[in-house]
Amino acid sequence: MIMREEGVLVHRLPANTSGAVHFAHTITCDNIDTQKSYTVSASIYIPQGFAGKSIDLSLYGYRTVSGTPVDLNKRDAWQHVSATAEIPPHQHGLVPALTVDHDGTQPSSIYSKDWRLVSAPRRRSFKHVTCAELAAISPDARIIGDIPDVSVPVTPIRYGQTTKPDFPVVEYPPDGWTPRTMEFRDQKVYELHGAVIHGEEGIVTVGDHVLEETYLLASLDKIKLRWAGDGTASFECTEPTGIISKGSHHFSGYPGNRNYAHWMVDILPSIETPATSGDSALILPELYHHWQSATLDMVDTDHVRVLLKGEQTVRCEKLTISYMRLVDSGHWPHPSRLAVASRITAHVNPDPAARRRIYISRRDSGARRMVNEAEIIALAEEFGFEILTLTGMPIAEQIRAFAEAEIVLGSHGAGLSNVIFCRDGTIFCEMLVDGYVQWSMRRLASVLPLRYGCAIGREIGSEANQHDKQWRIDPDRVREMVQAALADIP
Repeated sequence: MIMREEGVLVHRLPANTSGAVHFAHTITCDNIDTQKSYTVSASIYIPQGFAGKSIDLSLYGYRTVSGTPVDLNKRDAWQHVSATAEIPPHQHGLVPALTVDHDGTQPSSIYSKDWRLVSAPRRRSFKHVTCAELAAISPDARIIGDIPDVSVPVTPIRYGQTTKPDFPVVEYPPDGWTPRTMEFRDQKVYELHGAVIHGEEGIVTVGDHVLEETYLLASLDKIKLRWAGDGTASFECTEPTGIISKGSHHFSGYPGNRNYAHWMVDILPSIETPATSGDSALILPELYHHWQSATLDMVDTDHVRVLLKGEQTVRCEKLTISYMRLVDSGHWPHPSRLAVASRITAHVNPDPAARRRIYISRRDSGARRMVNEAEIIALAEEFGFEILTLTGMPIAEQIRAFAEAEIVLGSHGAGLSNVIFCRDGTIFCEMLVDGYVQWSMRRLASVLPLRYGCAIGREIGSEANQHDKQWRIDPDRVREMVQAALADIP
């Protein structure tokens, strides 16, 4: 690493400033390799009142060939940005810079921190292996613990669409109306020596091997991973910027790291790994949301945390990793790990006598929009449900609402992963759409266990992206499901 600056910098823009304003760091180095690419990265904070047309991060004077641009629409939150440029011959100075096109009559400021300048990623090839395969062939990997085998029956559909509908549905995984069992078997805790963790994706390499479990959930386009027919895979990676003596791995791929459901169901439960000892650092992706830091504080205050941002890479001399085997199309916690939910719930002091009926609205989401949700909300209110919109709701209140619920009703989405905080036997009624019958929440209900019901709606339109499609659900189907569920409450 050529440059690293941790503190928060304030970039002040005077009143009546127009045009480009440059904020720069000049670095003169003898160890810059010309005709090689370098990447500058930083975290940028744009206040709500900022008046400007653009903010650009660059190596000033050189053409940016790739990077993550500043998102002007993201206000009052830190965002990680980067820019990569190739340095021409005979250059000995680099100038990482922010260029702000300001157009405001009032003074304003933006903020930056965590400036880094590193050699740009280079493509390397690795042999892809599983943790078990690496432990069998390399002295740098060994099994240090076993997680008990367990079989979990998938909970039956008790209410609503108890048999497969007479119209086509696309299921993940298929055959949801056929009795089946989830098998949690042959799951181990591994210790890896000299492991390298690549960026917030959390991909792990040991020597010339890359671990399959750690890239299966990664954003392959983001890391530009390529498979070859000879058992190797290559991706763009940077040299480690730090060394950790002992740590444990807690990632769920780039999309999962920022997703509420994956955070609650994949990452937090992984901290329950038996071999996560007190002198071991927790190696995690950057925490982008308040609910990540809040729930992590509820789960663990004993360990040092190492947060990887963007392409930042670290080496860990002794890394503990325990990846739960993929279960069908979902990655869900072993039942033994669910003690983490009880520990979180204890922090919010739910009323054990409460018997709340809660409806979780998705009217704040642009994905998979239910066009007749107003009808469903009116129906839910008729049956005495509270209408909750989780966006902006304090995390403690969310957890308390689910912990005090006797019945939860909502359409499929990340917010429903809060059922992890429900009491055993709580009724969970889920509304799904025919083109995306994703059984992940039902599988989670099976592990807890909860009583489960579902109703299936129909897609509207022909958008290619599943998450962009709108849908409608028959209120009579929902009414029948809710009536059957309420009749099952003593």
